[in-house]
Amino acid sequence: MDKLTDYSIMSFGIHKGKPLIKVPAHYLIWLYENNKCNEALREYIKENMDVLKHEAKKGK
Repeated sequence: MDKLTDYSIMSFGIHKGKPLIKVPAHYLIWLYENNKCNEALREYIKENMDVLKHEAKKGK
């Protein structure tokens, strides 16, 4: 399993084709909380959860 980075491309959903850094934080958190992502994406979100929660609060 390759480790995902901010510049890895989202492979499914309404943000398919975007780098992960451009995918809205609230969407990534939702995927994680609802088990809607593969293990690599789950690990990426988990590692970045603090930043994602901060961005979600700001409305990004």
